[in-house]
Amino acid sequence: MFSETPILLVEDDDADAFFLQRAIEKLKIPFALDRVTDGRSAMDYLGRTGRFEKMATLPPPHLVVLDLKMPVCSGFDVLEWVRSQACFKHLKIAVWSSSTLPEDRAKALQLGACDFVVKPAKLGEYEKMIQNWLAHGFLPSAANSADCPSES
Repeated sequence: MFSETPILLVEDDDADAFFLQRAIEKLKIPFALDRVTDGRSAMDYLGRTGRFEKMATLPPPHLVVLDLKMPVCSGFDVLEWVRSQACFKHLKIAVWSSSTLPEDRAKALQLGACDFVVKPAKLGEYEKMIQNWLAHGFLPSAANSADCPSES
């Protein structure tokens, strides 16, 4: 079941998804975590196409947490697609990756990511990452109700 105004996690690694979910629960973040496991599914989810078509009336997520290295389409492909959609102009996307390459960070930020973090190694680091996103307004107190998918 997908939530009305969640955080969207685009992540193919079950362990990383589990630890992010645990940190959200521990911090009592009031947003559900919806997850897709590849870049193509992320685009379908955001565009409300394919298996996500029934969600067409729901607003976009508060935040997208996006892995770079995934099957089907990479995180870079997702970033390029999202930023080509005028209705997602203000959608916050935080890239998290196991990559420590400066060129990956630079490319993600150049493509419109609002943050780039190396995936945490400990639960406490996940919590600090989420607290940082809260402090920078990546998770607003009220949902932005822009209805993007219907604007095609």
